[in-house]
Amino acid sequence: MAVGTVSSINDDVWQLIGSSSLTSGTSYSFTSISGYKTLMLTFKGVTTSANSYMAVRLNNDSTAGNYSQFTGESETRFLVSGNAITRAGGVIIHNANQDVPHKVELTTYSAPEAANLAFYLDPTAINRVDLISRESYAFTAGTVYLYGIAA
Repeated sequence: MAVGTVSSINDDVWQLIGSSSLTSGTSYSFTSISGYKTLMLTFKGVTTSANSYMAVRLNNDSTAGNYSQFTGESETRFLVSGNAITRAGGVIIHNANQDVPHKVELTTYSAPEAANLAFYLDPTAINRVDLISRESYAFTAGTVYLYGIAA
C-alpha cells in the first residue's frame, strides 16, 4: 500500500498507513505498526448487521484492566452502530511509539455525544490497532483508514 501525505500540522505530516472497505467480518486490524508518534484511525459510512458498539482494541490486548474508559471492558468502546445507523468518526492515539500509557481521543462525527477520552494503560508502544464490532455483528458497509505522524 502506498503512503501518502494528507495534511501538515506544525511540520508534522500525516501519512496514510493503510485503508480497507468494511463489507464483511467483525473486525479489521492494522498490524506491524512502528515508527509513528501519533496514530489516527478514521472511518466513514460504517454500518453493522445489527445494533452494535464499535470499539478500538490496541496491541491485540483484551486485558480489561488496561482500558480506563469502562471497568471490565477489554477495549475502548466508543459508539453505537447498527443496520439503520451509519457512522463516521475518528480515534487519535498519542505517544504511540513510546513505552508509556497512551491517551486515546475518540469522537464520532454523526453522534457528537459519543466523544470520549480514554487511556490505554499498558506502557508498550502501539504495534496493532483493531476496529471491532463489540457484539460480533458483521460490518456491512464503510471504510476505515489509519494515518500516522512519523516519530
